[in-house]
Amino acid sequence: MSQTRAPGPTLGEAVLPRYDGQSLFNLPASICETLGVSGSGLGPPLDPTVLPPALRDGAQAVLLLVVDGLGAWQLEAALTAGDAPVLAAFAARARSSAGDVSLRTITSVFPSSTIPALATLGTGRSPAAHGLLGWTVYLEEFGEAAELARWGPAAGRGSYQDARLGGHDPIRFLGVETLHQRLARDGVESAVVCLAAFRGSGLSAMTFQGAEFLGCHAASSILVRVEQRLARRRRDERLYLYAYWDLLDTVSHHDGPLGAEHAAELAALDVALGRWLARHQGRGDLLVLLTADHGHVPSDPARTVRLEGERRLLADLRSPPTGERRLAYLHARSGRRDAVRAYCADRLAAVAEWVEPTEALDRGWLGPGPVSAAARRRMGDGLLVARSDHQLVYPFSPDRAQPPFAGNHGALDPREMLVPLIALRV
Repeated sequence: MSQTRAPGPTLGEAVLPRYDGQSLFNLPASICETLGVSGSGLGPPLDPTVLPPALRDGAQAVLLLVVDGLGAWQLEAALTAGDAPVLAAFAARARSSAGDVSLRTITSVFPSSTIPALATLGTGRSPAAHGLLGWTVYLEEFGEAAELARWGPAAGRGSYQDARLGGHDPIRFLGVETLHQRLARDGVESAVVCLAAFRGSGLSAMTFQGAEFLGCHAASSILVRVEQRLARRRRDERLYLYAYWDLLDTVSHHDGPLGAEHAAELAALDVALGRWLARHQGRGDLLVLLTADHGHVPSDPARTVRLEGERRLLADLRSPPTGERRLAYLHARSGRRDAVRAYCADRLAAVAEWVEPTEALDRGWLGPGPVSAAARRRMGDGLLVARSDHQLVYPFSPDRAQPPFAGNHGALDPREMLVPLIALRV
C-alpha cells in the first residue's frame, strides 16, 4: 500500500516523557485521587491544566479507555478528514471551553510502546520501577530473550506459566502491586474489559491482579461489556473500569497509520463510542478518560535495518537484540562491550543513536524514583534508538517471518511519543 512519508526528526528533536504531570505515568494517581484512594508511592497526578478538577470532582466511577496505537497526530488527522465525528464533537466542545469535556496532548512513557505503557497504567509505576521494558527483553531469570506479552521464549512457544516451561508465577516475577489491588484495599471495585483472548496471558496475569476480567470476542463488544458492568454498579459503589481497544495498533503496523484501514478502524471506535454515550448522558457520576499507549511513525520499508545481517555485531552479543522495532537493547558478551559500541558507531550511527543505559536513566527517560535491578539488567550494555523512520528488525525464529511494518513505535519521535487525553464527564 502506497503511503506518504513525513520526514522524522533526529534524536536531537526528540520528545521526552513528561513524568511530572503530563504523561501516562500520571494517570493512575489521578484515578486514585478521583476515587478517594491514596496515591502514596505513585507519581504525581496529572496537572490540573491537563485534567481539570471540575471534571473529577464528585465522580464515583472512572472509565479509562486505552486505544492502542492512537497517536495525537493520528487523531488530529482523522478529525480533519471527518473520519471520527463523535470525537470531533468532543474536540470542538473542548475548544469552546465547555465545562464537561477537555482534550489535551500528553506523552507516553519510554519506550513508547505497548508493554511499558500498559504496565505503567496497570501498576502506577514507571518503566524504571516495573522493569517491563519492551515487547521483547533478555531475562536473566530464564537465560534467554523473552516476549513479555506472552511471557515466554521469544524464539519459542508457550508461557513460563506452563508446566513444561517450569510453571513460574508471573505475579511473583513482576513483584509490583497493581493499581487494581491498591483500589481494592480501599474498597473500590475494578474491572478489566478487553478481548477474551488476553485472559491469562503473562502480561494480563501481572497487571490485572485484583480486577474482575470481562472478556469479549470482538472490539465492537468492548463498550457493551462496559455498559453491562455499569448496569450492575451499586448506588454507593466506587468503580474503576479499564477498557482496552487493541486493533488500531495492529492495523497501523500492517497497513500504516495514514491509510484507509486506519481510518476505518478509528471510525468503528467512533461509532461504538457514540452509541454507548447516547445511552449514558446525564449520569453525572462517571468520568470517562480516553487515551493511547503510544502513536505510530509511518515507516518506509526501504529504511528497514535487518539486524540478523550484522553478523559481526551478533557475534559479540550474548543475546539477540531485544526491545522494539525502533529501540534495541544490546547485551554484550563478557569483555566485548567496547567492541559492540564501536561497531554501532561505525556501522549503524546513521540509522540509530547509541545511548548508554546510565545516560538514559540519568536523563529520566524511564521515569523517576528508584530504578529496579530488573530494569538495569534488561537495558543491557547499550540502547540503539532509531532515527527518522528507521525500523530495526530481528527474527527470533527462522519459521517466523519478520516483514517490514508500515507503522512503528518505541523511540522518541513526536509521532510515537504524543498521545491524546480526552476527559469527559458523563
